[in-house]
Amino acid sequence: MVRHGVALAEAMRHGMALAEMVRHDAALAEGLRHGVALTKVMRHDVAWAEAVRHGMALAEMMRHGVAFAEAVRHGVAWAEAGRHGGFMSNDCFL
Repeated sequence: MVRHGVALAEAMRHGMALAEMVRHDAALAEGLRHGVALTKVMRHDVAWAEAVRHGMALAEMMRHGVAFAEAVRHGVAWAEAGRHGGFMSNDCFL
């Protein structure tokens, strides 16, 4: 009976060790899930930063477009003034 008691105690220790391993595995799985979530968040942050950069580039392009349109308007006004014999003669356009 003592031998059975020792064997039972040994089995209980193995059972406790197994339960400990299961807890560690669960903690590891939880850590992995959090790591995956963190990676996902980081990807979203990178995508957001990329979108912001593209937005800035778009705003810059729009500003250049406005400046270009302004230059075209000034060019048209300058050509119009030249055609009407304003501040320059038509010879300037040759």
